[in-house]
Amino acid sequence: MFLALITVLYLVALLAEGYLVYEYTNVLELMNGRYLLPILPLTAAIVGSAFSVGLRGSPRLKSAFALLAILLFLQGGGFLTFITRSDSTWDWQNTTVVKVNNAARHIAHPVVLRGRTTYNTPLWFFN
Repeated sequence: MFLALITVLYLVALLAEGYLVYEYTNVLELMNGRYLLPILPLTAAIVGSAFSVGLRGSPRLKSAFALLAILLFLQGGGFLTFITRSDSTWDWQNTTVVKVNNAARHIAHPVVLRGRTTYNTPLWFFN
């Protein structure tokens, strides 16, 4: 309960900071995802424990939820989507690094369904 309380307080503090910045600058700046990294493992542990307790009597259903979670991470919530949407301009200008990254893109591309190759969408350009 203490760790859950710390998580909630941390989120409230981040939201309050964002609101205060908005009040001061009149510019809406949403919280960056990297600020949530300290609480993500805790949140994942709490949610995983809750699913484990809730699905204790059904190991097949527990396996199905685990498979579903893995598939969802592969299809946009994990690192494979990031790899498939990157291009060679993101790589260090080193022959070995470029070869390794191109191989990773080649392997990951068939796994991610309908993955675009770049982030060229209007959502990434803030005016």
